[in-house]
This record gives sequence, C-alpha cells and structure tokens, in this order.
Amino acid sequence: MASNYRKLGEFIEQTNERNDTLRVTKLLGVSIEKKFMPSIANTIGTDFSSYKVVHPGEFAYGPVTSRNGDKISIAYYEDVDDCIISSSYTPFAIVEDGLQAEYLMMWFNRSEFDRYARFKSHGSAREVFDWDQLCAVELPVPDIETQCKIVGIKKCIEARMNSLAEQNDYLEELIGAMFNEFYMAKWGEDLPCGWSFHRVEDIAEKVAMGPFGSNIKVETFVEEGVSIISGAHLRGLLLEEVEYNHITEEHAERLHNSIVYPGDIVFTHAGNIGQAALITEWSNEPKYIISQRQFYLRCDKSKMLPEIPALYFHTRIGKHVLTANSTSTGVPSIAQPSSYLKSIELLVPDMESQKRFVKKIKPLLHLIVLNRKECKGLEQLRDTLLPKLMSGEIDVSKVDITQLNNHLA
Repeated sequence: MASNYRKLGEFIEQTNERNDTLRVTKLLGVSIEKKFMPSIANTIGTDFSSYKVVHPGEFAYGPVTSRNGDKISIAYYEDVDDCIISSSYTPFAIVEDGLQAEYLMMWFNRSEFDRYARFKSHGSAREVFDWDQLCAVELPVPDIETQCKIVGIKKCIEARMNSLAEQNDYLEELIGAMFNEFYMAKWGEDLPCGWSFHRVEDIAEKVAMGPFGSNIKVETFVEEGVSIISGAHLRGLLLEEVEYNHITEEHAERLHNSIVYPGDIVFTHAGNIGQAALITEWSNEPKYIISQRQFYLRCDKSKMLPEIPALYFHTRIGKHVLTANSTSTGVPSIAQPSSYLKSIELLVPDMESQKRFVKKIKPLLHLIVLNRKECKGLEQLRDTLLPKLMSGEIDVSKVDITQLNNHLA
C-alpha cells in the first residue's frame, strides 16, 4: 500500500443533528447517481422532527446497498441552505484537516468504490455497508495543494463537457424553431404548391417491430457484435451513443426484421412511450438491432426525408399524436404500434423543399453529433486520468491547469 494511503475514519465523523425545532423544511434524498435530490416519499402526516439535518459542505449516504444494484447512494451537499434527510441515511462531515471535500467526493464517484462497498456489505434480509466499513476505507491522501489541483483538473474537464451540452441544447432549440417555421406553421395555412397530406404508410419503405423478448436475453449478450438499442439511447432527437449491450452477427441476422440502419427513426412503444430518435449518417455503427420495446420507421427517401418526421414527432403536437393510442393500465404502451404509426397523417412537402430544409439543418445536426463524441471522449479522459492522478501514478505537478483549460476551451 502506498505511503500516502490513509483510513477515511481518521478524517470524518457522523453529524446526527436532528430537526427538533422543525426549523428546516427542505426535504431531500440521496440518489445512486450520487446527488442530493427532492424526496419522492409520501410524507403526509410525517413527523419531521426526527429527520436529520445536513449543512452545506457535509455528506450523507444510505447504508443499505441491496436495493441499489451496483451503486451506493452517497453525495456531497453543495447547496447554500440546510436540508433534512430521512433517518435511514447517515450524514457525516470532514472534521480533520488534510482532506478536501470535493477530492473525497471524487473518490466516492469511482466505480471501484461502489464495487468495494458492495463487496464489504453484509446482512441476510438486506445488505448494509455500515459506518465502520466506511471508516475503514483506505484512500490516497496527498497534500492539500495536490488534492486541490486534481479537483481543478476535474472541474476543467467537466466545464468543457457542460459547455458542449449547453451548446447542443441551443442547437436543438434552433433546429426546432427552424422546423416550426418551415413545417408546423404550414398546417394552419393554405398548403404551399406541391405539399399534401399522406399517411405514414404512404411515405414508408418499412415499419416494423422489435423482436419478442425471448429472442434477446441477458445470456445471449456478448462483448462485441451488433449493438442493441434500448430506451436509454432514445432520449433526444438523435440516437445517443451511450453504452450498449451486444449480440452476435449471426443472432442479429436471425432477427433481421428488427435490424435498423442510419436514416431509420426508432420509437418506444412500451414503458417510456413517446421516445423517437433518428439514427444519423454519422452514427458509430453501420447497423443496430432494436429491443423488444421499440419499433421503427424507414422512410422511402424518394417521398420523405427522415429528418422531417423525426422532428415532427419531437414537437408537442407530434408527441401527442404518437401517444394518442396509448393505454396506461400497467406498463404504459401504444396499442398496435406498427398499425397505428402507419395510420398517422403527415404533411409531406414537395421534395425540393424538403431537400433545401434538410441542407440547412444538416450542419447543425452534425455539430450535435460531434459535440456528443467530444463529450464522451472527455468523460473517458476524466475517468482514466483522475484515478491515476489520485494514486500518484501520474505526477500532478506536471499538469498545467491553465494550459489544459486553454486547450479544452
């Protein structure tokens, strides 16, 4: 063990201050994303005097780990006002000099810490990572100047990531405004020459469903192969290239009716209904397979360019139309999704108008994709670099934060 490793218990103590006077009303919980969040518990008739107070600059964690999958709920409280948390959480604070709070939170954010906490958890009915186990955690504790510099490097990288995300939000708003002017505003007017209404089935090359659930199981996943699209990849206008599960090429070919390609629009018909994402020509892979809760539209590009229905189904009206045939009993779902999608009426501009509009927005869509890829690269850089800086494997004194910031800006 390196000489600068110390036990966490040397630096922290439980705070355990109760809300006896009901002074604090801000009720929060701690998520597995390691953040404080508004509580979703039913608090009608609850006595908040037994709840625990957390002050700015303190931490809290949930000792019970058996309900959290592979993560432990632990967070650093950075707000300006005190909050209260359930007595099931354990609040604590750094009480000894030599350990910087944001540096400690970086350590808690490591996947290795989650694995350690799950491994050390114990119990029969429920598994618990208790206070003694937390205090026994060993972590590298360099001098405060080095800790602050490592935190500065992290903030520098994340500032660039946040800037890219904000830029993408603006680009999507801009594209939406352009689409409203080009397309949505025409619905209430006399149609331009060459524009007409058609059902989706009239402009589609194909509409098809994902495979039956029994055709793709966890035991069929492989390390590399054809990527499986799930709801996590459909949170925006464009397919989000986050972590995928995979099946073999041979398995995918047996499910060929559920293979999708760049230019296809993928929808969710059960669960988080209303999702719709376009697979762009700049996607990471030449083909994907959709999961059992998805279905897709492949446009006949001689009649309709896919960017237009993809944008339409992201408008307020388009989302309403897409989910109008849904049921909320049990898992929310769209009834007969393929047949229903085919029956939806779309306004179809003449092809020259479609091409001119898509030519205008394509550079903006491409920039969104490039920003996402840069953000993913920065995330990988952060997650690879910081543990090596914390352990001393890379000498932090050789990193010039000003130069790094200028490079990332």
